[in-house]
Amino acid sequence: MASAGGSVIDAKLGGLLLAAQGGDAVNVEEGALPFWHVLLGFSEGKPVRKASVAELEKTEVHIGYRLPQRLKDLLKIQNGGVSNYEAFVDGERYFPVLDFFGVGEGYGTLIHVFNMSKEYETPDGIVVFAGGAHSVLAFDYRADVNEPQILYQHTEDDEFELVCESFEAFLSGLVEETEL
Repeated sequence: MASAGGSVIDAKLGGLLLAAQGGDAVNVEEGALPFWHVLLGFSEGKPVRKASVAELEKTEVHIGYRLPQRLKDLLKIQNGGVSNYEAFVDGERYFPVLDFFGVGEGYGTLIHVFNMSKEYETPDGIVVFAGGAHSVLAFDYRADVNEPQILYQHTEDDEFELVCESFEAFLSGLVEETEL
């Protein structure tokens, strides 16, 4: 698991940002695992483009909240998809890392999922950012609009379960499959 303060994930994200900006480095630390699994779309097998600043801003206006900066940084590398990380683990608590939704318009985007969540009567202040296999991960802006908590919900359950206090804490608690 990453150390407190997220230094391992910081190094991984830093290296990915260098790569996204045209640098040669993909990983800062030797053997560091990139956040994104592959640069492929959900099911089309097409390369996924990077999210633009305009798409990020349009999404934030549509949902009514600012996305955490670290998520925006990740979406600028790859606009949604599958992570190389298996789960968020905190002691005995285990939450699977689900497919991240990208920004823009159309199926599989935060805007699409936000609109659908209103049909399913998701409480105000909760914004789903990842999902799959009848489960979702969501931001909870109800307590703090500047730093949302991370929630998990199995769609057969009515209640959301608190995963951690912030997206930073979520990234810091991610583990690779081999670490489980």
